[in-house]
This record gives sequence, structure tokens and C-alpha cells, in this order.
Amino acid sequence: MRKFLGLAVAALLSAASPALADAKFEAFIQNSIWPQVKAAGISRALFDEAFAGITEPDQAVLKLAKTQPEFTSTTDAYLAKAMTPIRIETGQAMKVENAKLMNAIQKKYGVDQHVVLGIWGMESNFGKDKGSMSVMRSLATLIYAGRKRDFAKKEIIAAFKILKSGIRQPDNFTGSWAAAMGHTQFIPNSYLSFAVDWTGDGKRDIWGSKEDALASTANYLAKAGWRADRPW
Repeated sequence: MRKFLGLAVAALLSAASPALADAKFEAFIQNSIWPQVKAAGISRALFDEAFAGITEPDQAVLKLAKTQPEFTSTTDAYLAKAMTPIRIETGQAMKVENAKLMNAIQKKYGVDQHVVLGIWGMESNFGKDKGSMSVMRSLATLIYAGRKRDFAKKEIIAAFKILKSGIRQPDNFTGSWAAAMGHTQFIPNSYLSFAVDWTGDGKRDIWGSKEDALASTANYLAKAGWRADRPW
């Protein structure tokens, strides 16, 4: 019996060994990420709330970072998967359904509404898949793993500024593996620079307002040097 118990305890200890990685990750958050966030003027209370319950790296983030379809598929294969009949049909329906909005956005920003609709369809399937991964966990994972570290360091500060503004709460601050958010998948710094309040409710809400998200997308392209005299 003693031998059996000894083997059982050894097995449990062996199975629990990955917890060491968790401890290192938690220490990394406190010792490496917190000082940078603190220097950016973020309160300790907001930091703790944002990382509550985040105790280990997100392995899905690491996997997805290595297998982006834009870089692992041929152009033909990528387009075949992206430009499906149902997506094109839905896009045409969205154009009719949102005709007044899209015409107004195109008039203000000078960006072809079909391109904005295409981005909406590609990035979130017209708002159906805006991402459900924790923005903070994703960015912390990328910093910790060293993959896209410089990118993630900049974006995590911007992400905290978004939380500080109150537009999102830590418990529903979600996006893609790379922290792209909302209807058209803005990364945090792009949100801070280009998001607009189209509805006039005082919020630049790219998550809950398709109007804000689509106008923000057109504004982004316009500010990036959109040329109306060029073909798509």
C-alpha cells in the first residue's frame, strides 16, 4: 500500500509539473509587464482587474501566430477559402440593408464602400465572429513567448488605455489571437488613432456598433492615403 501511495504521489507531482510554467508566467506578468504598464500611467487596480484569472500562456495564440493563412496558403487557395459564395451573397445583402449608412460613410471619407464591406466580411464575417480570446492574455502570451514581442509590448499599453477610457470592461475585452477587436478587427493602437464615433453617442464603439466600426474603417483607410482614382 505504501509503495502504491508513493507511486501515486510521484505521478501526481509529475502531472503537476507544468504548474512551474504557470508560475513563471505569472511572475513575468508582475515583474516584466507591470512596470511598463505602471510607467504608462495605468493604476494597479486596473492592472490587477485586467489580469484576474490569467495564470498561464494561451497555447492557441502561439499556434495561430505560426499558422496565419495569409502566409501559409497560396494566393489561389486563400482566395478560394475567403471568397465563398455565401460570403459574397451576404455582402451583397449587407450593402442593400445598410445602403444609407454606407453611402454616407463613402461620401464623408471618400473610400469605396465595397472595400469597407469587403473588410467587414473578411475580418468578422459581418460581425458574426469578432473574436472571443482575452486581449490581455493574448498580448501577454506574445510578449512572454518572444514571438511578436515588440508588437505586443506596444499594443498592451494601448489596450490598457482603452480599458482606462471605460469603453470596455476587462471581463469582456476580447478579440483575436493578435488582439484584433470588433467588427473590423482593429488592433489597440489603430483603435486609438483611427476609431470614430459615427453615431454621436460619445463612444467609439467598434464592438457593439457596426456604424462606428465601418466609419472607423473608412477613416483608417482615408488617413492611410486612400486613392479614389485607383482600381481596387
